[in-house]
Amino acid sequence: MLTGYPVASLEERFLKKCTLEGDCWLWTGGATTNGYGQLLPRVWETGYAHQWACHHWNGSPLPVEKGMCVKHSCDKRLCVNPAHLSYGTLQENIQEMVERHPRAMGRVAPTDAELALLQQMIVDDIPRREMARRLGHARAWIDRITRDYLS
Repeated sequence: MLTGYPVASLEERFLKKCTLEGDCWLWTGGATTNGYGQLLPRVWETGYAHQWACHHWNGSPLPVEKGMCVKHSCDKRLCVNPAHLSYGTLQENIQEMVERHPRAMGRVAPTDAELALLQQMIVDDIPRREMARRLGHARAWIDRITRDYLS
């Protein structure tokens, strides 16, 4: 028997690094700075745990092709449950995220009260940062609403 090589299969080694939280299989191994589970590419053919899980159980290609991604239906970056993962385009991923969480992309329409307050703050020459703080939205939202609703 060769020494230094793991006896367990890649699948067994992978599952040892997962913990259950509801329906999600959360990756407990290392994580990248962007919050995804991290793997050694020379061993797993990818640097991301969710990509390997989607490849292993769902048959998606590795490496992930340009313009494509592995999408999470649960929106948890550390989730590696193959039932929550699907292969699709980056545009599909963004569209699905906006549909599930419109505030995440700043696509929430302003209320009449927010519009009135925003108009008054513009007249009073309030800085964008302060407008965003008072309204509870990002500065990008303020800019979009100003452009789309007040111009």
